Amino acid sequence: IYDSFVIFVPLVNLKNQNVQINPGKDGTYISETDSFGSAVAHEVSSYNYSTFLLGQKSYKLGVSLPKDHFTVKPIYRSGYAISIGTDATIYLKTKLEEQDGKPVAMIAAQAIYLDDKAAEPVTVFTNRNGLVRSEGFRHGRYKLEFDEGEYDAVEFEIPGTASDEFELPVIKLKASNK
Repeated sequence: IYDSFVIFVPLVNLKNQNVQINPGKDGTYISETDSFGSAVAHEVSSYNYSTFLLGQKSYKLGVSLPKDHFTVKPIYRSGYAISIGTDATIYLKTKLEEQDGKPVAMIAAQAIYLDDKAAEPVTVFTNRNGLVRSEGFRHGRYKLEFDEGEYDAVEFEIPGTASDEFELPVIKLKASNK
């Protein structure tokens, strides 16, 4: 390494996954994470903006790249360590119903992680049957807030014993008085 460099460190959901740094249409890339760990982009020019794109050929269930591009402007002979992926590895399944048992269809909500206020909320949607299927959850307490304000917020918890895929019992919603 003669100038600057960037190390891409995979977090929990990308451990042992092959994430390519700046993948090309011809199948080439400058570096790749794998079962050995991090990927290194070496020979990054100092004092110039460098953009890195991340890509994967295939994902296992519940795996995604929350952010797939990064831009750095290194100073002379510097290095960066960029964490990629997330520790939010739980794929949540549940059903939203009104008090009378009618499915809450085609609605969006924000799942706010109560154990870490700085964590980005997870946006969830229901289908016509009121089913929610969403990745990006971790163990802990959440509050589900509805975009339209039709329903009161409701709290739920994903226990520490939950595995990669967790199914909550039906969540009953109460119409908002607003």
